[in-house]
Amino acid sequence: MAAAERAAGKFIAITALGLGLLKVYRLLASGALTLDLGAYGTTSGSSTVGRISGRPGRSFEDPGSGGGGAESDPITAGDCTYRQAVDDPHISSTGPAATSVHGWWLYASGTCPSQAHVTVYLQAYRCEWWGCFWETEASGSADVYAGGGSQIATARRECSATDHAVGWRGGVDVDLIGISDPGGITYGPSVTVYCTP
Repeated sequence: MAAAERAAGKFIAITALGLGLLKVYRLLASGALTLDLGAYGTTSGSSTVGRISGRPGRSFEDPGSGGGGAESDPITAGDCTYRQAVDDPHISSTGPAATSVHGWWLYASGTCPSQAHVTVYLQAYRCEWWGCFWETEASGSADVYAGGGSQIATARRECSATDHAVGWRGGVDVDLIGISDPGGITYGPSVTVYCTP
């Protein structure tokens, strides 16, 4: 690598770091971000506005609430038409404290297999110095009959704390057993759950 290329690479890296630090500085100066060097961060109202944990640069935020779960448009594979469905992430009814989400499939029409392989994803809204994104915290899968109810796949993530609002969402991917079907994940809306991963 030529000296000029190395210098250009260093300049880009330093500029990116500087822009990230400038963003944090502006947020701190405006009061939109506060930092607490304790284990769980600080809150403003009902949402977490800043957090420093054992993993530097990692925080979990509340991007706003939707609600109601999600159901895909009809998906056709061979002679089978079905839908993917996911509920909203919520505090699990069984201890210890955890966020969980469930996914399943719904028969729409045609000739479908008796079961499908359902994979469900549980994601938290994570922020780094350079931006925010959805991070998969847990996943689960099961071979289930159509309809939901007890025929579900579950993803679950224990809480490290339950006093801060965090944005969570679920996603589901259904694979029909023995039939080639299109890939794709159906994501539910962001919901607020008081569970820090």
